[in-house]
Amino acid sequence: MNYLQKDIINLEIKILSPVSILNDNNSKLSPYIDMIKDKNDFVLLDVDKIAEILINDKDYYNKYLEILRNKRSNSIDKYTIKNLLKDKNINLKEVESGRIKCNGNIRGNVEISTCIKSRGISYIPGSSLKGGIRTAVLYNKIGKNDVVDKKRIFFKEYMGQDIFRKDYKLVQDDIFKNLIIRDTDIDAEVKTSIYEARSINIYKDIDSEKLNLDMKILLEGIDKDQTLYSQMILKNKFFTKEDLFYKINDFYEKVISKEIREISKVKFSEKNVIINEYNLLLEKIRGFKKDNSGFISRTGKLKGFFSNTLAAELNDDEIYKLVIKLKKKRKKGEFPTTKWVVLKNDSIEGTFGWIEVRKV
Repeated sequence: MNYLQKDIINLEIKILSPVSILNDNNSKLSPYIDMIKDKNDFVLLDVDKIAEILINDKDYYNKYLEILRNKRSNSIDKYTIKNLLKDKNINLKEVESGRIKCNGNIRGNVEISTCIKSRGISYIPGSSLKGGIRTAVLYNKIGKNDVVDKKRIFFKEYMGQDIFRKDYKLVQDDIFKNLIIRDTDIDAEVKTSIYEARSINIYKDIDSEKLNLDMKILLEGIDKDQTLYSQMILKNKFFTKEDLFYKINDFYEKVISKEIREISKVKFSEKNVIINEYNLLLEKIRGFKKDNSGFISRTGKLKGFFSNTLAAELNDDEIYKLVIKLKKKRKKGEFPTTKWVVLKNDSIEGTFGWIEVRKV
């Protein structure tokens, strides 16, 4: 006899902003050997085909090996695979293995981090979705009752081990084993693009009327408006759909409200793109809190400090204690300093990682 009780919930996941979940080994495509920019695409190269063409030409084959050995260099005057193919009169179609579209005009020789894939198709791992849910459930125990003291947040990688387990060290006793999230279905129709991510240092430029962008990252992301499908499995009645959905929405409502307050501190007008995006997310969350038909969540790379931690519950004084513990050189009220945005044709398009999840 099977005593295991299960509630299986089918989920429809709509991508609201680019979602980039990278490979575990954070594999990257080098602009010097792995790909070539061709108009609005990055063309992926087949190294075996290139080697086969060059094998009988000792000089060019040695040049090719030299490029392979130095593929991580970012020198702008470096001899690249594009130079080699042009010099050898090799047609790009002969060595092409695939293409990824660019989100706008991306310039410069920068490595690209690629999405996690199965059979060459991007998807969202269930573990990524589940991690966000766990954070949201734990958040609802902080500051809402005496079960979890706020001081616990200051412990590195605190994820409620003492709350969700009978024994802190016994992973197998964690009640979240009763929540399973399936990887999204592998769908060849799901589209991805290469996105330019740029960081904004809020407090360095807090009084500037001009937007100043700092670090640049290129990464592959699942495109906005794509739809993926997954399943949530609740076992042994430890969780209910209604309770989980409400707690996730409650967490992200607090996170987004805090993000709006943070980005509102700057003067440059481009901040309104982000604020408008966040206000639309808040509308969706408040609708979901009424009908409990789904939730808003954030997943993948560049989520930001508040989406990725429990610190949305902390005030400025408490965050400053955390800053000291993390040995960050910041003044009170000046952490976190960095916001990551999607840049398209030199303009802010939005932020990364937002998804809408509905029961179907």
